[in-house]
Amino acid sequence: MWGGSTFYGDTTYPALVQAFYDFAVDPNPDDKASIIMGTNWIGGVGEIPVTNLYYTAAIANPPALEPLVNIQPQLQNTLRFDSLFGFAQEQSNFNTDDARQWFFTTTFKADVQSMIDIRAFFLETAQDLQSQPGFTISLVFQPITQAILQSSLAKGENSLGLSVSDGPLVVCLINTVHSDVTSDDLVSAGALNLIQQIEALAEERHLNSRYRFNNYAFETQKVIEGYGAESVANLKAISKKYDPTGFFQKVVTGGFKVLDVET
Repeated sequence: MWGGSTFYGDTTYPALVQAFYDFAVDPNPDDKASIIMGTNWIGGVGEIPVTNLYYTAAIANPPALEPLVNIQPQLQNTLRFDSLFGFAQEQSNFNTDDARQWFFTTTFKADVQSMIDIRAFFLETAQDLQSQPGFTISLVFQPITQAILQSSLAKGENSLGLSVSDGPLVVCLINTVHSDVTSDDLVSAGALNLIQQIEALAEERHLNSRYRFNNYAFETQKVIEGYGAESVANLKAISKKYDPTGFFQKVVTGGFKVLDVET
């Protein structure tokens, strides 16, 4: 396959957002192409927008991804032919050993101006927290196209409660890193406030979505509730049928538990 990471000058953010949006709303997207787009704030360096582009065929610079490939100025890129394992290893290099790394998430309908406005909230949060030891923060966007939703539903219903008409959606990840345990409360409060700002903006513009991606959710965020009342009721019924004592709800540590959802 083909892909890699590209790092850009901070003036490119609006162009990156427009290219991301065009990809997300394409009614006939190339199903071999995928995009992760965002921006990072690094202490002592500043803002660096980034994309991770992938194409599951041995074709360089495929037309579906070419608009992002062509955006300038670029500081560095690693675009190449490699294996899925090779790209996974590259992503793992972004992790900081022995650091405190947290994820926070929300979801909204694709909209160029909102993604531009969210960047301002992000930079304000970065400035507020920049004095915390080892602090960096990333704002990351991933599209859920209507084609993805259609393809998923064609294979059968699932528990996420999403319909084709919900898309195209943007899964938003806030990734924070810091090195000192004494910063925990400040960093988590700042990131959760950023999520609240994003969600308030989305609601004001009628772009909000109840869906929260499980893998990116912070421990205090409500994930299963975002699947919708019908799905939650079905999951509770399944739990009661196959695990009547609630063993897996009570004994398995971590994660989000359906029996904790109030109905």
